[in-house]
Amino acid sequence: MGAIFRVNIERHKEFTQKLLELKEKGYKIIVTSLQTNKNFYDLNLKEKCVVVIGNESKGVSEEV
Repeated sequence: MGAIFRVNIERHKEFTQKLLELKEKGYKIIVTSLQTNKNFYDLNLKEKCVVVIGNESKGVSEEV
């Protein structure tokens, strides 16, 4: 079975507001980017976290 069946995927109209709510609840917010020298595999994903993945052409918006 693929990981897609084990991961909660959500979409929200007020996305940035939802991220703020989750951060207040103790979640770490992880945002993917091509402009970084950090490696995804070096992150601690055992703690409460949210992973934000943008689309292929524009990535994640600056607002997030």
